[in-house]
Amino acid sequence: MKRPLSFCLLLLALLPGLGRGGTITLTFTGRNAATGNSLPLESVYIQNTALGCDTIIYGTSPTFLLKVSTGIGEQWLAGSSPFVIMTPAPNPFNGSTVVRVQVGRAGPFRLSVSNGCGKVISTFSGELQPGMHKFAIEASAGGFLILTASNGQATRSVKLINTGGGARDRITREGSDPAGLKSAAAATAFTFRTGDLLLCKSIKSGYFDNILTDSPTGNTVYTFQLQAGTGVIAHFTYQQDAVDFKKVTFTNTSQNGTSYLWNFGDNSPLSNEVNPVHTYPAAGSYTVNLVATSSAGVSDTYPVYISVAETDLMMVKLAGDGSKTWKLLRRTNTGCYPLEVGPWDHSLIWWAMGYNNDELANRPCMLNDEWTFSRDGTLVFDAKGDYWAEGGVFSPDNICASTTWMTGPFGEDLSAWGSGTHSFTLKSGTSPTLTAKGHGAYVGFYKLGNGAETKIPLDSVRYNIISLFDGSVDTLIIEGHDQWDLTDGGYWRFVLMHYDDPSQEPPIPGYKPVANFTYSLGGMTLTLTNTTTGGLFYLWDFGDGITSTEQNPVHTYATEGVFTIVLTATNPNGSSTTSVMLMVSTTAITNALLQGGAWKIRVDDNSVFVGSGLGKNDWWVLPKSFMTAGTGSDDWTCFPDDEYTFGPGNTYTYQTMGSARNDGYFGSPNGCYTDTQIAASGNGAAFGSGTHSYAFTPASGTNRAVITLTNGPARAAFIGFYKGYYGGENANSLDPPNGGLPTNKYEVIGYANSGTREYLFVSVDISSAHDGSAAWSAILER
Repeated sequence: MKRPLSFCLLLLALLPGLGRGGTITLTFTGRNAATGNSLPLESVYIQNTALGCDTIIYGTSPTFLLKVSTGIGEQWLAGSSPFVIMTPAPNPFNGSTVVRVQVGRAGPFRLSVSNGCGKVISTFSGELQPGMHKFAIEASAGGFLILTASNGQATRSVKLINTGGGARDRITREGSDPAGLKSAAAATAFTFRTGDLLLCKSIKSGYFDNILTDSPTGNTVYTFQLQAGTGVIAHFTYQQDAVDFKKVTFTNTSQNGTSYLWNFGDNSPLSNEVNPVHTYPAAGSYTVNLVATSSAGVSDTYPVYISVAETDLMMVKLAGDGSKTWKLLRRTNTGCYPLEVGPWDHSLIWWAMGYNNDELANRPCMLNDEWTFSRDGTLVFDAKGDYWAEGGVFSPDNICASTTWMTGPFGEDLSAWGSGTHSFTLKSGTSPTLTAKGHGAYVGFYKLGNGAETKIPLDSVRYNIISLFDGSVDTLIIEGHDQWDLTDGGYWRFVLMHYDDPSQEPPIPGYKPVANFTYSLGGMTLTLTNTTTGGLFYLWDFGDGITSTEQNPVHTYATEGVFTIVLTATNPNGSSTTSVMLMVSTTAITNALLQGGAWKIRVDDNSVFVGSGLGKNDWWVLPKSFMTAGTGSDDWTCFPDDEYTFGPGNTYTYQTMGSARNDGYFGSPNGCYTDTQIAASGNGAAFGSGTHSYAFTPASGTNRAVITLTNGPARAAFIGFYKGYYGGENANSLDPPNGGLPTNKYEVIGYANSGTREYLFVSVDISSAHDGSAAWSAILER
C-alpha cells in the first residue's frame, strides 16, 4: 500500500453550520482516480489537529457521528487533563471570590486554600460528577494564598491575592452544571469544536493513502480519489522520556523503506536516522513528518501531530528542567521559620529558629546546607564542611562543628549525615510526599526520622509536602510527625527556598544586638552608659515623654517620680530591648511624709514584683492587665483599691475596701475574695482589714529608711501584698501568718513627690538568712 501526499476532492457542499453544538455526520467514500469507478474503503483515520485527539473508523463507506462542542475548558479535557481550574473571579479579591472547576470524569475531589507558609486554612472534599462546579472561597486574612485542587491523580494550583479579610475561612460548593461538559461527557475521547481542523486519511490495500483537511460545519460527504500502487509505507510511533519530558524517542515502523528523512516540526535540522531521539526546546504542539523512500525511489510520507507536555508538574517545581538547589529559609519576617516544632494539631509553635531567639545566627552551619534535586531522581546533599551538632546526638554538642568529626556521645559514627549523593522519590496527588533515600539521607535537619526523632542515620526518611510553590523565588515546605505515644505527638516543619536569580538570595543572618546599660542617678540627673553588644542604632525612652537617639545620653528630670528607662538597640539583624525602673527624687523620706492620706498600689506595670534582691524584679512582675481586667486565677482587680494608712501615734491601718486578692492563702482558687470569704479562710483571716502599729527608722549613711510593722490583735501586718514577710513567704495556709512572727520589716527603696502625686517604693527581704537575696517589692502612690 502506497501513500503519497495529495488532497481529496470535496464532492458535496457543506451543509449549514450548527452554531453552539450538536452532532453532524461525516461520510467517506472512495473512487478510482484513473477509471472513476467507486472503490470500497477499508478504514479512515481522523485526527483533530487543534486538540491532538484521533480515531479510526472502519467500513467500505464508513460514517462518523461528530459531536460538536463549544464548552468552556473542554479543550483541556480532550487531552490528558482530568479537570481544569477556571480563573477565579475576582482575583485579587476582598474577603471572598468564586472559582469554577471543569471535571472530566466522576471521582473524589479535594480543594484546599493555604497561606504563604503552607498552612491549610480551609478545605472541601467530596465526590464530583462530570461537569462544571462552582465554589465560593472566603479568607479571613489578607495576603498571598494558594488554591490547590486534586482528584488523587493530578494536582493543580492557582495563586490568589486577598486584599482584605472575610468573616471566616471556608470553601462552599454552590452548584453544578453537568451539561457544562457537553461532548467531553461522552464515552469517546474524540472532541471537536466549531472551527477545529480535521485531517482525514483513507486506508485501502493496493492504493496510495489519500489525505484531506477540512473544518466541517454540517453534514458532509467526502470522496477520496485513490491511485493504485504498491511499495513503501511510512509509519512510526513515539514515546516521551520518563525523566526529561522534552526528550522524545521515535520508533520507525515503516515498510519497504531503505532511507528516511525526519522533520521534527521545531525548525531543527532534518534527520536521516532510522530511530532518532530528539529533544524539543520547550513544551508545545509539533507536526512530525517522516518521509520513507524505497530502493526503487518511491516515497511515502507520514505526518503526525504530537503534543509535548510535562507529565509531572510537581517534579518540575522541585527539580526544574534539570535540577534545583534548595536551602533553608533565612528570613523570618513573614512568620515562617526554617525549622519549626509544635503540637500535632498545629495550634502553636513550641520552638523555631528565629522565633523569639537568635538561632539563625547561632546556626549558620545549617543555613548554608544545600540539597540539589535532579530530574533523574538524584539527591545531592552538600553540608559545606560543617554541621550543627545537636545536643544529645553528637559530642561535643550544640555547636557548629566540622564534618570531619561526626561522632555520637558513645563514639557512634554519624558521618553518614555529612555530604553525600543519594536518591529521592516524589509522590504527587492529594497527599504528596517526598522521600530521601540512602543511608543518612535527609532534608532540612537530620534529627527527624519516620514518625519519631532519631539519633542514628536512617536508610530513608519520608516527609509530607505541605507546599511546593514555583515562581522567581520557590518555596518547599515539608514536615513530619514526632509521635511519642499512641495519642500524642508533635510536628517538625522545614521551609526551604530556591532562587531563580541567585543574587536575590539573602545572606546568612548575623546576631541581633543585646541591649544593656548601666546608670548613675545624682539628684534629678540621670547619666546612662550604653553597654550594648552588636548595636548600631539606639532609642532611649526616659519614661517622662522624652526620648533620645544618643549612644550615652544624660537626662535631667523636671519632676520627681517613678520612671521606666527603656533602651532599644537595633542592627540589620533585628533589635532587642531592656529596661530599668527608677525612683527619681531629691526628697528624703521622713515619718511625717509617710503619714497622711491612704497609700494605694500604683496601677501600672512594675508595681508589684519579686526578684533576687531588694527592689529587683527579675523573677516575676504583676502585669498591669491583671489589675485592670484580670479574670479567673489572674484576677487582681480588687487589689488596687486596698488602702494602707500611716497615722498619728504611729498607727498603721490596712483596709480591704470589701475584697482582697487571694494567692492561695485564703483557699482555692486564686482570685478576688470578699471580706466574708477572707474571714472564713482559717489562717487567711489574719490578712483581712485591721489596725496595727509601726516604727519608722530614718535613712543613715548607706542604710535605707526602714518601716517596722507590729501585728495588731488577731491580724498580721504587711504593706502592698501579703505574700512576702521578713524571712519567708505566706505560701502554705497551714503555716501561721508571717511565719508566726509579731513584726514585719520593710526597707524604703525610694520616695518621690511629683507635685501632684507621691510615690513610696518598699521591699521586704524574704530570704531565711536575711541576706537580701530574695525580696517582694511594691510601689504605692497617693
